[in-house]
Amino acid sequence: MENCLLIINPVAGNGLGRAVAPELDWTLAKSFAHTHLVFTRGVGDMARIIGHYHDQVDAIFVAGGDGTLNEAVNALAPYHFDRPLGYMPLGTVNDIGRVLKISQQPKEALRQLSRLRTCSVDLGRINDQYFMNVVAVGQIPEAVKETKAEAKKRLGKLAYVADGVQAFFQSNAQTYEIITDGDHHIVETELILICLTNSVGGIEHMVERARIDDGWAHLLFLKNRHSIEFVPELLQSALQGDISASKFVQYRRAKHIQLKALDRPMTSNVDGDAGPKLPVQVEVLAGQLELFVPDLRT
Repeated sequence: MENCLLIINPVAGNGLGRAVAPELDWTLAKSFAHTHLVFTRGVGDMARIIGHYHDQVDAIFVAGGDGTLNEAVNALAPYHFDRPLGYMPLGTVNDIGRVLKISQQPKEALRQLSRLRTCSVDLGRINDQYFMNVVAVGQIPEAVKETKAEAKKRLGKLAYVADGVQAFFQSNAQTYEIITDGDHHIVETELILICLTNSVGGIEHMVERARIDDGWAHLLFLKNRHSIEFVPELLQSALQGDISASKFVQYRRAKHIQLKALDRPMTSNVDGDAGPKLPVQVEVLAGQLELFVPDLRT
C-alpha cells in the first residue's frame, strides 16, 4: 500500500503518544511508501481527521487507548469501513492490543509492528454506534466510567479494579429483559457483559471461547452473588482461564441481543466509554473490519 494516515492521541499513556510518534512513523515506513502523521486534539477530532484525509490514503493507523481505537472505528463507519485499520496500544487497559498479541511495552510493540499482515475481524453495533470489544451494563461499569484521570495515572488499570470492587459490594441487582436471538429472559443481576473478545478490563480470560473473528456476541451476567462461595469461586474460575464457566455466571452466545432495564434508567458502557441509554439492540457484524496485525509467523 502507498499512503497511510497515522493518527496519534498525544496524551495516551501519560504523554507516551507524542514520545513514540517519530519511531512509529519510521516503523510504518517499512510497510507504506508514505505516512502522514496527525495528532488528535480533543473529543470528536478523530472523525474530523479521518473525514479530511479519507480519500487521500489507502490505510489508517491509530495509536492510543481502547477509546482512541473505538473513535477510529466509528469514524470509519460512514465510509463502510473501506480502509484497513491498524493500532498501537498506548492506553491504560489495552484490551484489543492484548487480543491481537501486541506487546504492552512500546519498544517491543514497535518491533512487532515492523511486519504487518491483515485479517478480517468482527464489529458490534449497539443502536447506531459501533464497538470492537465489550458492552457493559450495571453499577460496576457506571463506577468505572467515573474513574479519575489522576488515579489512572498513578495506579494504571488497578484504578479501575478499585472502583469496580467498591461498586460491586455497594450495588444492588437490577431487573432486565434480555432477548437473545428471539429467546426472552427476565433476569436480576448487578452486571451484564456482551463481549466480542476474551479480554475485558485487562482480564484476558473472561470468555475463553470468544474470538475476535468468531461471528458471535458472548453474553455474561452475574447470578447468586450473595452466596458465601461467590468471590472465591469466581477468582478460581479466573485463575483457571474462563470466568464464563463459573457457576455464578450465566453465559449465552447470540447474533442479536436486546437489553431493557425494568427497574430504573440505565446507561451502557461501550469499550470503556459512555454508550447509549437502555433499551439497546446489539448485533454482530461478522468480518466487517480489515485490521492490520503483527505478522508473527516465522
